[in-house]
Amino acid sequence: MRYSCLSLSCIAIVLLLTACSSGLNTPSGPGGPASTASSTPLPEGSYKAEITPVSPPQTLKAGESALLTVKVKNIGSGPWPAQGVGPKYKVDLGNHWFDNKGAEVAGDDGRIGLPRDIKPGEEAELTLKVKAPKSPGPYVLILDMVHEDITWFALKGSAPVKLNVTVQ
Repeated sequence: MRYSCLSLSCIAIVLLLTACSSGLNTPSGPGGPASTASSTPLPEGSYKAEITPVSPPQTLKAGESALLTVKVKNIGSGPWPAQGVGPKYKVDLGNHWFDNKGAEVAGDDGRIGLPRDIKPGEEAELTLKVKAPKSPGPYVLILDMVHEDITWFALKGSAPVKLNVTVQ
């Protein structure tokens, strides 16, 4: 009798702990989970973005930092994860600087993460900090999405945004 009471007590405790702890590790917010961590490449059709800068600068001073408001829309077939394994596998907005001859001046200038997972058809507004090259002249600022440690979306056929910026 003593062992059966002990067994029943243990079962009751396990059931109680299981019921009380369900959902503790599930991030949530309005509309459900905020994001799901990714640890693999996205399916091929997922690397498609529509990137729209809002009032981009046409001129910057040499070495000046600027904040760009950018709308990004997922026009692919799969969701973009806001979280990965540490800094890997999440999707970010990033930029590159090229001179007027097409030579890369700064490869990984700025990055900004997504506020949540972005499903196909959804968009988010991001603020990307960029830093103008140190030498004056005409430059091309390229904005593109990047699946960290996997690929830039442009390398998978998505169209990046190219902005002509004069650095003074």
